[in-house]
Amino acid sequence: MRKEIIIVGFGHGTDAVISTLTREHSNYSIKIFTQEALPGYHKPPLSKEFLSGSLSKERIFFRNPEFLKKHKIEVFLSCPVKKIHANTKHIELSNGDKHPFDALIIATGSVPRTLDSIQNPYHLHNLNDAELLKKKKINKLGIIGAGFIGMEAASSLAHSVKEIKIFERASRALESACHADIANILTKSLVTSGVQIELNCLIESVKEADKKTILKTSDQTYELDHVLTCIGNYTDTSIVDTAEININRGFMINNFCETSAKDIYAIGDCSEYQNPFNQRYEVTTSISHATHQGQIAARNILGIESKMNKIPWFWSNQGNHRLQMMGYTQSENEFKSIKTNEDSLTKIYSHKSRVIGFQSLNNPIHFAKLKKVMDEHYTNVETIKIEHLF
Repeated sequence: MRKEIIIVGFGHGTDAVISTLTREHSNYSIKIFTQEALPGYHKPPLSKEFLSGSLSKERIFFRNPEFLKKHKIEVFLSCPVKKIHANTKHIELSNGDKHPFDALIIATGSVPRTLDSIQNPYHLHNLNDAELLKKKKINKLGIIGAGFIGMEAASSLAHSVKEIKIFERASRALESACHADIANILTKSLVTSGVQIELNCLIESVKEADKKTILKTSDQTYELDHVLTCIGNYTDTSIVDTAEININRGFMINNFCETSAKDIYAIGDCSEYQNPFNQRYEVTTSISHATHQGQIAARNILGIESKMNKIPWFWSNQGNHRLQMMGYTQSENEFKSIKTNEDSLTKIYSHKSRVIGFQSLNNPIHFAKLKKVMDEHYTNVETIKIEHLF
């Protein structure tokens, strides 16, 4: 008798799950429930290549219908899960339907944050958002938030939108995302392309009036054609009962991607796991991380004991700049800085004489060398071992 696997959400982690399960020829029935009207697709290009027009919609999807049909994978589109019942092992849909499972994987991703002061907030979170933004006739665009999505979107649209203004409450762009020296290079390039960045800026309200969007800060009012909100994401944990599954900022998991409920796993942006260096629980937003976790969860469901053993990595394309990051890069742990030219910079971080991460701007050779060492040795890379690389 085939056992039932249910996956809630269809992102990169889910794609890794079905790839692993089908490759291992498992005797499982796979059902995927997603609230989107489209099957799984790549999200990073939405603020980069897709928004700029260099990547077509056809190339953005993970799997073609033939693959799903061949492996008898059922995908339920526009079908949000209302509740996961861990004790009785079934899910409940918004329409009241119930589906039993033998194993379940939560892969719901994250939800965009917004501000109470914004009327009808607009995000760049899914393919529909990106398509609407591309179709709109925009001369004046406001972007709230100078994080990765806001900076990438501004870079992608700088050539097609006459005026772009970013509003950031912090004292610099990418404040919590990357080193100040790297952020300064990216900011300077963006400003040179014509994008304006307002720092230390508090938004009082965003309202629609007379076919325009009126954005009011603490000291000025702006009339714009459109406003994009890019102020980060959070995990919606309301689909589980906290008496059945432990949650904090996400669904808490161990090194096997297991939640506190038997046969229920969590992967990707919605999961919270222990940082292998400091043992603190953290939510990590990374495609490589979600993919690795998807593989681990699938193998454990198959009875092949597997633990997380890879450091997550991430990239951001902004204009002609490519930032590549790996691991855990809090500023207080900076160990080494390497500058090869005005636009090329690598920052390496350590903790207790172990390399824990790095950020490399416009230097793929540095990235490749450091990633290779960290992939091979995981958390046991002594700082002395990387000196010979440079």
